[in-house]
Amino acid sequence: MKSKSNNTFYIVLIVIISVVTLGLVALLIVGIANKGFGFNSDNVSESLVLEQEYALGDLQKIDATVKAGKLTVYSTQEDVAKVKFYAEKSSAADVVKSGDMLKIADRSDECHFICFNWRGVNVEIYLPDSYDGTIKLDVDAGRMTVGDFRLASVDIKNDMGDVELGAAKNINADVDMGKLIVADCLGKLTLKNDMGDIEVRSLHLTEDSEIKLDMGNVTIDSVGDVRVDSDVELGNSNISGGNHKSDIVLKIRNSMGNVTVR
Repeated sequence: MKSKSNNTFYIVLIVIISVVTLGLVALLIVGIANKGFGFNSDNVSESLVLEQEYALGDLQKIDATVKAGKLTVYSTQEDVAKVKFYAEKSSAADVVKSGDMLKIADRSDECHFICFNWRGVNVEIYLPDSYDGTIKLDVDAGRMTVGDFRLASVDIKNDMGDVELGAAKNINADVDMGKLIVADCLGKLTLKNDMGDIEVRSLHLTEDSEIKLDMGNVTIDSVGDVRVDSDVELGNSNISGGNHKSDIVLKIRNSMGNVTVR
């Protein structure tokens, strides 16, 4: 028969092993989430490796991809497009204008799991606020910010990181994990977020639109003259705004979290 002291020893050992295991799992999750240890969305390069202006001309498509770091699109009063690319190596910047498209790609070395003193890129795009083409952005991990482009269509994908979008004619946003903020949409709105809050300041929709969220809260401060069709599986739905007689429908689906529409 085992002694009481032996039983105590085994219990303590099991507890220690459990704590260590949980710690390693948490460390692994953080490493994966950050695309490698040592990186967060604010840990970006300050070395300017490319600065170039492009005549607006027939420019109708902006296509930018970033592996890890920051991606910002500024609205300006200037009649040119400009790109600033910050990276640790000049080879990271791949910017090409072909026809009506300006394509910007991050070719930097990736951080695999454990990285020390590793920095992501910082890409800044400057466009006139009158730009009426398409802005397509894709970020694997990092922060994304877009200014006001009321005549443009914004199409973004962010696997992990917060996204803040200004006013745009049409918005299509797909976020896997992070907060999604939208200032205004003047046409059609399609928002999808797997995990993280969705906040919309105001809407002036002219087409049927949809918001889908798996986990988090949806808040719309001013929904405008639309009919709101809200369905919440686990959470509360508080709809005080909108027009139930409108022909334009905003469909909101939330699996877990609250929906508030004013």
